[in-house]
Amino acid sequence: MPGFFKRLYSPLLFDGLFAASGTFAVIGIMLNTSRAYPPIAPAAQPPIKGAAIIGAIFVAGLLAIFSTRHDQKHADDFLFRTLTKSAFIAMFTVFFTLALWQMLFTASLGGVSMHATIGVLIASWSLAYFYTRIRGTGL
Repeated sequence: MPGFFKRLYSPLLFDGLFAASGTFAVIGIMLNTSRAYPPIAPAAQPPIKGAAIIGAIFVAGLLAIFSTRHDQKHADDFLFRTLTKSAFIAMFTVFFTLALWQMLFTASLGGVSMHATIGVLIASWSLAYFYTRIRGTGL
């Protein structure tokens, strides 16, 4: 099994994965910008919906913690740092992109749909991955 994980955590495999993901994200953003927000029905019981969302955050957080531990155990140090640093950069890129869009462009170009937001997230992570990969992790 160690040989499988070594191949699975190959930097070239991640290069290909992020190149394909970034390309498809940009294409998706271009094709989905005209889609309206998916309609969201108001919750019949807001406290239950709120509790379910908090539960989903908790479960997703635990899954992220365990999968990060798995990555740290099986990936070499450079690849792990590249993945974590690029994810951190991508998270803030999405926050800043959506905040700037809201302040500067929503009035003239409309809001950003959920589909485009997912594309922005994936494209940001791909861009941050290659920036970090080329530049190095530089603590």
